[in-house]
Amino acid sequence: MLNQAFIIRINGSKIYAMQLVTAACMGCTTGCIQRGKPFLVTNKRKLPIKKGCIVRIGMSSIKHGIHAIASLFIPVICAILGYVSAPVLAKKIGLESTESFKAICVAGCMAVSAGIVFAISRSSIHFSKPEILQIMQN
Repeated sequence: MLNQAFIIRINGSKIYAMQLVTAACMGCTTGCIQRGKPFLVTNKRKLPIKKGCIVRIGMSSIKHGIHAIASLFIPVICAILGYVSAPVLAKKIGLESTESFKAICVAGCMAVSAGIVFAISRSSIHFSKPEILQIMQN
C-alpha cells in the first residue's frame, strides 16, 4: 500500500486520515463519497504533521507479505480440513465417504474461508495501521 492521504483530525496520539482519490479531493470540504471513511494512521517517524496536511502513507513489505500469506493459506488450510473431516462427517450423517462427498466438503470449507477473508477485509478489523512516510503538502 502506498497512497496519499489527507489528515482530518489529530486527537493526542490518534491521527485520523482520509484517502485522496484525486487531486480535486485536496481542496474538497463537502466530504463526498469518493473520499471514503476516516482511518487511523501512525506517525512512527515523528513527522511534524497537523490537520490539513497531505501525507504519503504505506505499509512495510513484511506486513504486506504476512497479509498475503494469511489470505492464501486460510483457504488452503480450510480445504485440507474439509478433506480430512469428510469421512468423519459422512459417518456421523450416515453416508458413504465418496470422492464426490469429499469434494463437496472441500468446496464448502473453501466457501466458508473465502467468506471469512472477505468479511475481515471489508470490516473495520485491521491488524496493523498504515504509517505516515512523508509529508507531501503542509
